[in-house]
Amino acid sequence: MPDFPTGPGKKILDQVHRTQQDQLASETIDFPHQQYLSFLLNEDWYGLSVYHLVEVLPPPKITRVPSVPDHILG
Repeated sequence: MPDFPTGPGKKILDQVHRTQQDQLASETIDFPHQQYLSFLLNEDWYGLSVYHLVEVLPPPKITRVPSVPDHILG
């Protein structure tokens, strides 16, 4: 597991950083501090503004379905 964002997740976080830098430069910041939830999905890092979050839930138990291809988990 990488210690730093890579792939599409890194691009998203880079864009967030650039946006924040642009806001600082123009001094039109709505929120002086922003928080992000970052998560790893299939070895790629992603980030979401906590402003858009309602709640974080644990993954549900997946029940296998008979007679379906292996790539379908449930």
